[in-house]
Amino acid sequence: MSFQRKEKGAALFVAVLIIIPLTLLAVVVMSTSGLDLKMAGASAGFVQSSHILEGAMEETLDDTNLPGDLASMTSAATMTKNPAMGGIVTFTYRAEITCKRRVDASSTNTIPACRYVDAAVSQGYGKARTSDGSRIGQVGLTVGVEQPVLTSS
Repeated sequence: MSFQRKEKGAALFVAVLIIIPLTLLAVVVMSTSGLDLKMAGASAGFVQSSHILEGAMEETLDDTNLPGDLASMTSAATMTKNPAMGGIVTFTYRAEITCKRRVDASSTNTIPACRYVDAAVSQGYGKARTSDGSRIGQVGLTVGVEQPVLTSS
């Protein structure tokens, strides 16, 4: 009988020794899965913003009025367009130099020079915001546009 009285709390002690590490493991797994969800949400926001920017740039570059607008740009000028996809596309005049992709002309018109313009658009993503209300994460897209300048000889 004395043997049974000494072992009355042994089962409880062993159970507590098993439950405490399992509880700690469960807490670690839950906090890790919460962090994974936050990272997945941020990644989805980045991808969505990237798609919006690509759509806005494509819409802007497909505009039938764009060649005339670019031709009217002068040195050190900037121009903005507001596509329906969102964002503001800013065109910045870079230079007029010899064309990188020159085509041999077969008529009296030649392509001695090209106008280079950068088209840039950016957008914020993520839930966190700065003190001025803009989003902390920024994704941007810049495209170089080469426009031949035709002159007659």
